[in-house]
Amino acid sequence: MRRRSPAARGAAHDGTDAVATLDVSCKHRMPESQQQDAQRRWHQRCWLLFAALSVVVRPPSALFWAAVSLHQLTVQQGLGQRLGLVADGVSIGGSCLGLALIADRLGYGRWVFVPWEFLRFNLLSGQSAAYGSHPWHWNFSQGFPAVAATLLPLLLLGVGLSHDRRLAALAGLSLAVYSLPAHKEFRFLLPALQLAMPYSGVALLWLWHQGQPQGRSLNSGGNGEGAPTSAFRSQPNTGRGARATKGQRQWGWQRAGVAAVLALTAAVQVAMAAYFSLVQHRGLLQVPQEIRGMWELHPSNTSALFLTQCHATPWYSHVHAPIPMRFMDCSAPACQHDMAVSTGSVAVAVVTPCLTQQDLFKRAPAGFLQEVFSQNSRLPSAIVAYDDQRLPTSGCQPAVAVHGVLVRAGYAVHKRISNCWWQTDGDTPCSIMMYVLQ
Repeated sequence: MRRRSPAARGAAHDGTDAVATLDVSCKHRMPESQQQDAQRRWHQRCWLLFAALSVVVRPPSALFWAAVSLHQLTVQQGLGQRLGLVADGVSIGGSCLGLALIADRLGYGRWVFVPWEFLRFNLLSGQSAAYGSHPWHWNFSQGFPAVAATLLPLLLLGVGLSHDRRLAALAGLSLAVYSLPAHKEFRFLLPALQLAMPYSGVALLWLWHQGQPQGRSLNSGGNGEGAPTSAFRSQPNTGRGARATKGQRQWGWQRAGVAAVLALTAAVQVAMAAYFSLVQHRGLLQVPQEIRGMWELHPSNTSALFLTQCHATPWYSHVHAPIPMRFMDCSAPACQHDMAVSTGSVAVAVVTPCLTQQDLFKRAPAGFLQEVFSQNSRLPSAIVAYDDQRLPTSGCQPAVAVHGVLVRAGYAVHKRISNCWWQTDGDTPCSIMMYVLQ
């Protein structure tokens, strides 16, 4: 048997070690790739889970997540990743919606699919108009400009300057979809405002860099060749130095102007936030505290009737006491249609007006209150109403003051609560009256 030399054995060992090293490295690379894929699937399933939960809690959020899901579907690499995204979305979304369907079945006593009911009520049947209606362009012409306030010019400028307008497109889609129902509110536009806010930063950055001397570095504070700022001042008598000094002065004025714009915008926003958080409709938050105080003094003889807008106060979430309370119902009623025959034997449909309790109260406050008092053996110990609320009755009868009706029923003014400084809503005056039964 022929023996190999030490050099040959060393060469053989080197080759074996190289093959072994390559084999081990391949074994380590494959699990790493699988681990990255597993981590990607885990992150994908997490955001799909949160998306499904947000749709269950708030069905309109499906608008945003549908757009995000379609975008993610287009950026997936290969058919396998796209099918994986679809499979995860169907399984996770279907599971969450199924659990929500079972929970609603237990709560309502019948099968109710809340997202469908939301779509049917607000868009298909148009019953949301019972809570107030606005023209189709209100979100664009009045709603969003009012919500954005002083940020609107910056938002528009930032959208025009940005190369990535996906967030702006999503915000525009939200405004367009929310324009379809007749009922519109400012709070419906807040998600679109959040999506558009980054563009205000783009506009401010662009304004900050306008007028900057050419060749000046934004980071180092020097010129384009890395020279310090003092290089502009070393040759004051040359044309280059004079131009640089002039450019610096212009840039200084530009920065001062941008700082002034930013300070003004921030000051207006802070002032608005303080007013709307501490003053506007503050009385509606103070009323439950007053009723809570009455209950602490007379636990067994405290009840309340609210003649304000429905859902105007935070209710039991602020009272935290077993006090019998009632407010006017503003649920959309079912319209009744009766048939009548005229002189010419022509059938004419007589439509009964769709009236809520709040509508009945506005038409005839005295009659509404008398009916409420007659249906209850005990009168409420406290009644909350707007100050000097005069609402027209049906027909051409004169206005009836709620104050006079309550005084004749045996109530006296307990406290006047400030609700705002300027009345911006015709249905919400700036003072709230609390009446107590004598």
